[in-house]
Amino acid sequence: MAVATRMKTGKGTRVKYEKQDSDDDAQMDDVQITTPKVEVDTEEPPRKKLRTELRSPSPSTPAADAKSAEDPESDDDYRISQSKKQKPRKSSSSTSKAKGKGKAKAQLDTLFDKLPTDVVYMIFSHLHPLDLLRLARTNRMLRSHLMSKASAAAHLSIIYLKLPFSIVVSEPQWAQLLFSRDCSTCTRTNIPNVDWFHRLRLCSRCDRAGVILIIGLRARKAFPHVPDVNMLLDLLPHSNTGSSWTGKYYRIKDIQDVGAEWAIISKKGSDAEIQEFKERRKSETEEIMTHGTFCKAWHRDSSILKRTQNREAKQVRRNEIFARLEALGYNPQDVRDWTVAQSRFLHTSTPLTERRWAAIRPSLEALTIRAQERRLQRDRDLVIRQREAIAESVIKPCLATSAVSPAFHPRLRNLLDSVSFQAIISQPNEVAVSADSFQSALDTIPDQLAKTAKAIQSHLLQRMVNGGAMNVDPSIIESDFSKIGLATSTFFCKTDSHGLPVCSKDDLNSHRCPRFPASPDKCQCLSYGHEASNVVAALLAAANLDPNTTADEMDEMDLRFHCPGWQLAMNWRDAASNAMRSKLLQSSTWEVFSPEDTAAIKRKEMTNNGDVRCRFKCNICVYPGWIRRGELERHLRGWHSTVDLPDPTTEFQLHPRIPPEPVIFNPSENSSTQMTIAPSGDSS
Repeated sequence: MAVATRMKTGKGTRVKYEKQDSDDDAQMDDVQITTPKVEVDTEEPPRKKLRTELRSPSPSTPAADAKSAEDPESDDDYRISQSKKQKPRKSSSSTSKAKGKGKAKAQLDTLFDKLPTDVVYMIFSHLHPLDLLRLARTNRMLRSHLMSKASAAAHLSIIYLKLPFSIVVSEPQWAQLLFSRDCSTCTRTNIPNVDWFHRLRLCSRCDRAGVILIIGLRARKAFPHVPDVNMLLDLLPHSNTGSSWTGKYYRIKDIQDVGAEWAIISKKGSDAEIQEFKERRKSETEEIMTHGTFCKAWHRDSSILKRTQNREAKQVRRNEIFARLEALGYNPQDVRDWTVAQSRFLHTSTPLTERRWAAIRPSLEALTIRAQERRLQRDRDLVIRQREAIAESVIKPCLATSAVSPAFHPRLRNLLDSVSFQAIISQPNEVAVSADSFQSALDTIPDQLAKTAKAIQSHLLQRMVNGGAMNVDPSIIESDFSKIGLATSTFFCKTDSHGLPVCSKDDLNSHRCPRFPASPDKCQCLSYGHEASNVVAALLAAANLDPNTTADEMDEMDLRFHCPGWQLAMNWRDAASNAMRSKLLQSSTWEVFSPEDTAAIKRKEMTNNGDVRCRFKCNICVYPGWIRRGELERHLRGWHSTVDLPDPTTEFQLHPRIPPEPVIFNPSENSSTQMTIAPSGDSS
């Protein structure tokens, strides 16, 4: 067989032809409905190593099987010639082995001696064609019977395919192509795709072996010695099942054969013979193409049917496994868990036998037990969450009526994890738990609130003592607990982005620090700022206020201060925050603005578009969370179609404890103050 090899040179592509031995031509020739006059290739194909389920003492290839079908007497001649070359056996071990093989052969001989040949062939006719091929490869005697032309009755099972047979292809050859998944040219197996127009099953390594892709005028370059090659291509069968959607695939041997025949006919110059040649070739090509199209459709339908049957067999196996596991006492929900249903034991169509069940049962039971444990844990977690929800519904009213400030309440999780509540929540699932079941645990809440409040306030006072506060007794007595709410008790969070002080009980209650490591107690992320406390004391002195003024009172007055040398009008919280970042502001000489100047400063602050603090909310749709002013204005224009923003107090909700960005003021002769808006980031 000629194989075309393309080699790229500097000027173009050169096609090189080489002779290669292959069994694709000897194994099966072109399928044709009529009886064309073709020459059968008698060249001996290369033998290939078989991969079958039965071990054969004399392995043979599918092509050799096809050849033995043409010459059934060749096996007898081969046995006679081999018997003459055999040497006498000398060892006892080899003699014993020969006796065993002879016994098996004798049993096969008696099969045909005791049973009529018609009965034997009737038994073989119930086998699948692929099983017949495997049976023929077990020994030479069976091959001589099953691969001969007289054994066509044994291959009657192919008739149900309703495929038109070509007289050139024998039943064993056709069964080999239809049902065997071996490559037509090598020993590789499990090849799913078939070229039905050329009757070849090629692996990826042998893909298009002996087949060439012809596109346009490339045929003349590939076959310069074949006259009128483009015209002859229309008289040959082709396929388009390759990688090209537009190209046509032809066998090189077909092109060479028809070229040789065309050269002989064209030399004679007889128009009648030329016309008869073209009509005959065209008719044969149409029959082959029709037959190939039918085979391709049958292969597609049989593949779909096979997948359907395989899926149904898998489902039958799954249902049988589920039924057996349920019979062992397992819960159907655990049996159908995804870990069991998606295991490899259920993704096969092999029928479930007692032997296979005994092999896979331990693994399936282990998977089912783990699924049962996960299901019980999920049920337990659901019961725990339901009981915790009931406990929260009875704890919240108790906390709302407590005299202890919410800033010093324990976390709800701490109350649920207490011994009194866990004794009720952790009861078995069978025990019914209601709101009345937590009455004994609710009686312990006042003691827990008092204990937690004392611990939190003692912790804050200890931070003040460690920070250098002079108005707190180092021994930490309960009479100093009220000093935590003073304006001079300035605490700062270690991860607060604004850097504003946490000074009041409302601040302590609403403060959240998710980035600080979790702790069972509140306020673990707060530290005392001694410099900020001194600045707040100076602010109180400048405003002639009592040193014991609370932070809530300072927020209510909302005064504006400035430090000499700094042209910033600041809220008292901004002054404390800036004092922690700049030593220049740690001064005792602070001045307070007059009410008129304070009102003018506040009007400028309201129009400050550079306010980047998260201190605004939407009053129209109650947008969740505090955002910056620019984001809120875009929200009003985009979601509420507000073009002209009126008084910000009608659409904006201001945070009560986060002051606006400070503004810069310039004193003048005509007015007490003249303000300019501070650029974003100049407040520090």
